Amino acid sequence: MNELLHLYGGGPDDCDAARRLAQKKIAELDEKIRDLQCMRASLTEFASTCVLPRADRHCPMLQTLHTDEGTP
Repeated sequence: MNELLHLYGGGPDDCDAARRLAQKKIAELDEKIRDLQCMRASLTEFASTCVLPRADRHCPMLQTLHTDEGTP
C-alpha cells in the first residue's frame, strides 16, 4: 500500500500507475481470500468428523500434509 500512498501527489500518469498497483493488490487479496476459504472449508470438514470413530474421519488438508511429509 505504500506504493499507492507514494503516488498520491502525482498527476494523470501517476493515476494510471496507482490504478495498476491497486488492481494488482486486489488480485493478490482475492487469491489469499480463496486460499483462506479453502483452508476454512477443510478445517470445518475435519472438525465435523471429530465425533466419528478414527477410521471414519476424513480431512483432505491433513491427508495432504501427511503425504507431503513423505508418508503415504
